[in-house]
Amino acid sequence: MMGALREASGALRKILVPSSRQQEAKAHRDAEEAHGKFEDLSTRVKLDEEDAAKLQKERDELLQKDAAASERASELLAELETERDLKLKAKERSAVLQQRADRDAEMITRLREERDELHRTEERLCSKLDAAREDRDRAI
Repeated sequence: MMGALREASGALRKILVPSSRQQEAKAHRDAEEAHGKFEDLSTRVKLDEEDAAKLQKERDELLQKDAAASERASELLAELETERDLKLKAKERSAVLQQRADRDAEMITRLREERDELHRTEERLCSKLDAAREDRDRAI
């Protein structure tokens, strides 16, 4: 029985030892594969971190540009508002000046008419004076 036990133990060892070695070899291959995948993931994480840093920098630059553009837009809007106010004031001033020019033109027309009337009156009076002098000179 001892001999049979030894035989069975030897057979079992022959079965288990190659199986253990195969498992160990498989475990070693799996560990190497896992290590390779870990390295790949580490590389990918590093690249992703670099990309994220670049994107963050670009985002910050864009935010700065946006802030500058917003500030410039505000300045331009204020300038536009000032120009509109100035145009409105200029229009109002122009209307006032046009009214004054119209009144002055009417006054000039009226004064010319009065001047012309005074010239006609002066001519009539001169004519009457000349006639009166003639009458006087004839009477003398």
